[in-house]
Amino acid sequence: MRKINSLDIHRLTHLIIGNTIYEPELIRHVLTYAVNLQVITFEERGKFSIKFIQMFMTIEKKCKFLVPLRVYDIFMLVVENSENKCITINTNLASTLKEMKTP
Repeated sequence: MRKINSLDIHRLTHLIIGNTIYEPELIRHVLTYAVNLQVITFEERGKFSIKFIQMFMTIEKKCKFLVPLRVYDIFMLVVENSENKCITINTNLASTLKEMKTP
């Protein structure tokens, strides 16, 4: 795993969460110190557990989550239950379009 220095974290404006395993401490650290973070894009993955989504509810600044369409409702439910008013959720159309099949 690549180490992230503090200067890179402070410059970070867009975070992409791919289909891999993330340590909760690393996520918490990045969300705490990435003062310029504006957008988090969640790429398609096999399963989005509620516990995984809850790791991102600690964010304390305005941030937009771009999520795949199929898990939009799950994200909305977790954000509403956390009562975090800083987070807005939109669908990630790029990942949705990749999944669409033409007849």
